[in-house]
Amino acid sequence: MNNTITPREFSRCMSASELWLEYAVSQNEIDYLHAYRYGLRAHYHGERFGSKREGSAFANRDGASKTGLDDGLAGRMCDFDRLLGYAAA
Repeated sequence: MNNTITPREFSRCMSASELWLEYAVSQNEIDYLHAYRYGLRAHYHGERFGSKREGSAFANRDGASKTGLDDGLAGRMCDFDRLLGYAAA
């Protein structure tokens, strides 16, 4: 496990992004959140999570998916300000 985020932080980020996903209205929000959740799980669980093929599917995209993956892989908190921007667009 990568200890740059705690189990509590991981759980909080996953729960918040899952809740937001239920209410997402734009495709950019949905793309960001799916990629973010994948990236965060990969960050937290390390090599025990996912496959290179799955990761490259997100990494080869542009825009919201790429940003979400980068945020998740870095272990950053979900960028709700960015999501509000996506929702408004």
